[in-house]
Amino acid sequence: MDFYGINLKANLTAVNDPDLATGPNPLGDINAASADIDTVTSVSVTATTLAGTTVNATTVNATTLNGTATYATWGDLAEKYLCKSKCDVGTVICVSKDEVYDVEPCNDECSAAVIGVISEKPGFGLNSEADGEFVGLTGKLPVKIIGPINKSDFIVPATGGCARAGKADEIAYKIGVANETNPSAEVKLVNCVIK
Repeated sequence: MDFYGINLKANLTAVNDPDLATGPNPLGDINAASADIDTVTSVSVTATTLAGTTVNATTVNATTLNGTATYATWGDLAEKYLCKSKCDVGTVICVSKDEVYDVEPCNDECSAAVIGVISEKPGFGLNSEADGEFVGLTGKLPVKIIGPINKSDFIVPATGGCARAGKADEIAYKIGVANETNPSAEVKLVNCVIK
């Protein structure tokens, strides 16, 4: 089952239907081989019910979803925030100084107000129906980097919504670690792990 980029790898049990293998129930026709569900009122995910069941769904609405494990196609946890301006993917984002907006592109070297970077495809998106842009709070994301960077360098906020390789005395401003090397001095997207 795919839910905001998260694949749930488990088996389903419908609430108030002890016998899923027999067919019609409040969630639609379900059998031990496969199921296609458009809307789910309530689902309990267990490791012991209907081994081998596959569920394909475009939209899943659930009050409570319990599971043993989840898997995501994309690598970050993001939340929507109202941003002062439209930002490119990878832009380093700070808490806004403007009372009207939640966030804005970071323009201060080594700012302590950084909360994340603009995410294109969050693995898990919080407040998905709110206005604004998804800001990746943690995980693996492309980040706008200015200057050369080596894999394993820690990154700190720079100006213009970018980050750069940090210096030893800037560790307190670390926002993540570069996950690849790029020798270019220009602004470019570099895969990083955000803390």
